[in-house]
Amino acid sequence: MLVHHLQGRSFAEAANMDEATAAATEQMTAETGLNDFFYQRDRERPLAQVLADFQQAHQRLLAALAGVDEARLMAPRHPDDPNSELFIQTVISDTYGHYRQHQQIIRALTA
Repeated sequence: MLVHHLQGRSFAEAANMDEATAAATEQMTAETGLNDFFYQRDRERPLAQVLADFQQAHQRLLAALAGVDEARLMAPRHPDDPNSELFIQTVISDTYGHYRQHQQIIRALTA
């Protein structure tokens, strides 16, 4: 959310992927393998580091969102496409909307 949508950098950079991996996963969604890719890539990382990275990223995102004005939030995500979803919808689906999807498994893993 922060790197790709707010800072306008590539998905590859946001996801810490090289360009070849980004190209190979470009058509994937969470349901068609993207989450599996991230799981396989990161599964050996210590839980404490994953949680610390999440908290740090969350705080940086909150700080960045505090500077986004209401007009941008209520504008189409893609300004050249007035039918695209509103930017606020992207924020929701990439933050707490997404967290809810994974809440049970995260709680089970961190218990």
